[in-house]
Amino acid sequence: MGPGEVFVFDGGDLAAYADVRAAENDTEIFDIDSLQFVRADGTLLRATARGYAVHLEPTNQRDEEALKERLRAFLSHPKVGMDPGLADDPARAAAALMLLPPGRRRWRRR
Repeated sequence: MGPGEVFVFDGGDLAAYADVRAAENDTEIFDIDSLQFVRADGTLLRATARGYAVHLEPTNQRDEEALKERLRAFLSHPKVGMDPGLADDPARAAAALMLLPPGRRRWRRR
């Protein structure tokens, strides 16, 4: 699978990663059933466990507009307070989220 930013949604939480490998390395196998992985182009990724490692692979499902809507809702939430216009360019939104200090790269919307 080629390069590309990955968003990991967990209910109202969101994490952004530079690529699939980074998302795989930061995800525990015990969590994969509760997470949704989406590339910046809107492609849904399927997560599977290989031993204790997480493996992500693309599916045939792609919905960039749905991703943009989810990003816009997240970014505009008062607890997040980021520019919702970033959602129009998911790669740019991921870059903005990844610029945050490591402890703030995961957001809790709840």
